[in-house]
Amino acid sequence: MDSKLTPLAQLRLEIDSIDDQLHDLIMQRSQLVDRVTAAKGRGTALRPAREALILRRLVGRHKGKFPRSVVARIWREIIAASTAQQVHFAVAALGAPGASGLAEIARSHFGVLTPLSQMGTAAGVIRAVSDGSARVGLLPWPTVDDLHPWWSLLAGEGPNVPRIVARLPFVQSSPPVEEALAISLSPNEPTGTDNSFLMVQCDGEMSRGALKDRLDAAGLSSSEIFSHPDKAEHSHLVHVGGYVDREAPVFAELLGRGTGFGKAISLGSYAVPLTAKDLDAA
Repeated sequence: MDSKLTPLAQLRLEIDSIDDQLHDLIMQRSQLVDRVTAAKGRGTALRPAREALILRRLVGRHKGKFPRSVVARIWREIIAASTAQQVHFAVAALGAPGASGLAEIARSHFGVLTPLSQMGTAAGVIRAVSDGSARVGLLPWPTVDDLHPWWSLLAGEGPNVPRIVARLPFVQSSPPVEEALAISLSPNEPTGTDNSFLMVQCDGEMSRGALKDRLDAAGLSSSEIFSHPDKAEHSHLVHVGGYVDREAPVFAELLGRGTGFGKAISLGSYAVPLTAKDLDAA
């Protein structure tokens, strides 16, 4: 310690030294990202499950007065920059150009520098993800009174049909005013604390109560059911607990329980977001 420095000046020098170390580590992390990119080859840069596990781990190990929500915010920017370092990354969100809402959620989660396009229709968002002009699309949380539910557009098959991969905002320091579901062509993996969305198409009319009973009997605990307003569709979006992919044996169990179901598929899953309780550093 320099005896000529005041205690305050010495403390500021120590902070400067720590800042330099943090900066060095960020640069080192960036170099490792390049090595990861080379190791993955043509693999995708977006890994929603991996990102969720990183944030959960850091928030879980955090100590001290520095807010956990800010720790998560810092690492969200680092993750977003690392993703853009690996591949051109753009986001499409439903909403009028210049409007907030989903655009604000997109900026918060994917970083302020990530290119963002706002689309006037859900079909436009899904198309942007399907053709690769956007890596991720943001669509609003489903509602029971939606006359044109976007989720019915995800019921197709094939490699260019997006799937639900995240629920945003992922860091919820307070109950969010608005929530979104992120869709992508990127694969998703279980994190240990997940929920999923299924689309169930019935052979004929079936009440939500009857559908819930059938789902419960097949081992699918449903928390919400959204029915397509067009009764001729006989289709329902079901929000269930746990990670359910398209190969899950539960579908055979569900479809094998007598008649009534014509089709049941997974539309994707998401890691359960961090709540205010998770972020409470007390």
